[in-house]
Amino acid sequence: MLRGEVLLNSTRCSNPQCRREIQALAFLKRIHRESTSARKELVIRCARQRPQRSTTPKPGPVYVPSNGAGGQSDEESSFLESSPNHRAGYVAIVGKPNSGKSTLLNAILKQKLSIVTSKAQTTRHRIIAVHSEEDFQCIFLDTPGVLRPVNRPEDRSKLDERMMRSVKLASRDADAMLVVVDASDRPEQTLAFLQPIFDSTDVPKAVVLNKVDLLFDKEVEDAAQVFRGVPSVETVIPISAAKQRNVTAVEEWAVSHLPLGPALYPKDAVSEHPERFFVAEIIREKLFLSYGQEVPYCCSVQVTAFVEHQGTTRKDNIDATIFVEQESQKGIVIGRGGSALKALGTAARAEIEHFLGRPVYLGLTVKVKQKWRKSEEALNELGY
Repeated sequence: MLRGEVLLNSTRCSNPQCRREIQALAFLKRIHRESTSARKELVIRCARQRPQRSTTPKPGPVYVPSNGAGGQSDEESSFLESSPNHRAGYVAIVGKPNSGKSTLLNAILKQKLSIVTSKAQTTRHRIIAVHSEEDFQCIFLDTPGVLRPVNRPEDRSKLDERMMRSVKLASRDADAMLVVVDASDRPEQTLAFLQPIFDSTDVPKAVVLNKVDLLFDKEVEDAAQVFRGVPSVETVIPISAAKQRNVTAVEEWAVSHLPLGPALYPKDAVSEHPERFFVAEIIREKLFLSYGQEVPYCCSVQVTAFVEHQGTTRKDNIDATIFVEQESQKGIVIGRGGSALKALGTAARAEIEHFLGRPVYLGLTVKVKQKWRKSEEALNELGY
């Protein structure tokens, strides 16, 4: 049984704060139920305690969910043990593609959790990231980039529809919203594009004006004035996520809008996604970095085997399949004599080892799954 289920089933109180806690835990339970990944592999990795990479890396701490036997453990009851002023809740990060949403999240966490490339629409899943300090726990929901509305439904794939659905769910479930805007874009056009987001919910919103290091001060102020005129925008925060400028101001604003309540995750957790999810994301990031404009968008990655050998000198065994839509794309990914696939695997393995903190063997296979982006069945199989 998942930890949220343990608490949800054991919490019975008419107090408003307790009811708030029950609603939050119900949200966690729904997320777990919707996930198609292995539910027993929660990633627990604290940035301050992450082991440095060495020739003999040691695995980080891993949290195993309770099996539900015999009531609550000490670790489970720690969810409810916090000061009266402790805050916990959800903050959605939304914006246009390539505006720097994932870069901002990684900057706040002080570690890389969301993959980042220069290509738009790299993020496909809603990434759940947990940022904890002694007096708060902020659960960020990093979302895919908001896509422009289309006149004909056939112009948008089933994958696009699912990504936009995840944006709507995150916006609906959040206690506060960070709308990330590329400061170098024309602010009036960006405002018109994101107007449905500003009008969608009543949750507090802050516009995070990112990449201000690329502009003059006057240009930054002019852009900020455009968004200050939006009634639903509470504040505008100019930052440079890539250069770690003013990121603390974003964190402080987000935390100030969290409701009072106990932590919903262990304090050393950074995500509820399993390790194999992040392994697949790392491989997909390397696809975006290694190939041309079109091929990465036609690729999906599925980890088919994940065998750990903790406590031994043996490497973990990871097998992953890269799915493409056409035979010609398969040839591009593999390359002449397998050279491209070998280079991809070398780059991905190095980052996977850094992320996991232990050596791995990575095997990659390329298969064709025609028109998978437009198939509901294929998307379900691939975990979207």
